Amino acid sequence: KKSTPDEGEEELESFAGMSALLFDVQLRPVTFFKGYSDLMSKMFSMSGDPISVVKGLILLTDHSQVIPLQSGLRASAEFQGGLAIDISGGMEFSLWYRESKTSVNNRSFKVLNAKTDSAEPLRKRPWQ
Repeated sequence: KKSTPDEGEEELESFAGMSALLFDVQLRPVTFFKGYSDLMSKMFSMSGDPISVVKGLILLTDHSQVIPLQSGLRASAEFQGGLAIDISGGMEFSLWYRESKTSVNNRSFKVLNAKTDSAEPLRKRPWQ
C-alpha cells in the first residue's frame, strides 16, 4: 500500500536542508529531503550516518622571507598554516510523535609549520 499524507497534510510542503557559512562565504546548501514522498523514502532507507556538507583542506598562509643578519649571513623563514574541516549533519525521525531531531557535527584541525634556516651556500672567493 502506498503511504499517503494524513487529512489536511496534502497541501503541506515538507522540506529539510542545511546551509553553512565558512569564513563569511555561503557554501552550497544541502537538501535532506523535499516533499512528503522523498521524506518517506529517506525515512525507510535511512542508515543513520551523517551527511557531509563540507569536507576539505584549506591553506591559510604560505609565507617565505629572507632576513639579513648582522653577521652577514642571511636567514630564511618559511611559514605554512592549514586547516582541515569536516562539517556534517544528520536527522532522526519519529513518525509516531511527528517530530524530527537534527544534529550538526563540526570537526576541524589546525596546523602551523615554521622553518628557519641560516645556512648560506659557500661562495667562491674572487681570487680563486
